[in-house]
Amino acid sequence: MKILHLSYGHVNNPWIMGGGTIRAHEINRRLAGPHQITVACGSWPDAPREETISGVQYSHVGIAGSYVLSRLSYAAVAARLCRAGQYDLVVEDVSSFAPVFAGFRPSKPTVAVVHDLWCDRILKSLRGLVGLAYEKSVMQSHKHFIAVSSSAAAMIRDRARALQTLQIVHNGVDDSLFSLQPQEDPYILFLGRQETYMKGLDLLFEAFRSVGKQHRRLSLVVAGFGDKQVTRTLIQRAQLNGEVDLRGEVSEAEKRELLRRC
Repeated sequence: MKILHLSYGHVNNPWIMGGGTIRAHEINRRLAGPHQITVACGSWPDAPREETISGVQYSHVGIAGSYVLSRLSYAAVAARLCRAGQYDLVVEDVSSFAPVFAGFRPSKPTVAVVHDLWCDRILKSLRGLVGLAYEKSVMQSHKHFIAVSSSAAAMIRDRARALQTLQIVHNGVDDSLFSLQPQEDPYILFLGRQETYMKGLDLLFEAFRSVGKQHRRLSLVVAGFGDKQVTRTLIQRAQLNGEVDLRGEVSEAEKRELLRRC
């Protein structure tokens, strides 16, 4: 089967490389044996136009001048590609940051992969309004869905008008992490993208403020990609100055050590 996977992220993209990107890469490389898989992903400066990784063909589409331009041009090019290409199946990773509308008047079977539907939470912003319109379009146009969690599946069942099939495929875990020898140090670890709308850092800080009053020795370590200045503002707002160890991106070795000791 010839499969086209529309997913902006790429494991080498310096602008974005989150859990959804790793998930797509890991699933596709396992399917690449019996199937011919092409991933249409975004571009960045010095990115190759075409490359093969673990048997999966990656096509970097769009303009790489800047992150915003890359996102916008990717959405336009990928939308044309999914209608013009000769594929048996089109898989669309649903992202309001790079709307593709693969399910709108499709010329071949489509599947939407939904990690979360969240734009109704930020309706006060233009991004929220545009994203909400896209999410509604996805729910109205696609018939077949893959959810990454039970909560995402519940949102799909509630909103998808033409739903025919829905499967839950949970995110995987690197098995080697289970071989780490735990050493519980007095800290709670947040490891992920530092932002509010999808990761809930503001809620974490509020909760930790309550916990910290009862457990004075406990600290909070925050590590991962994101705008550290925005995170600092949230920390100050929660009155947690001096109680949060704020870090940026960490190496694979640092990540494993933080997980081992938290």
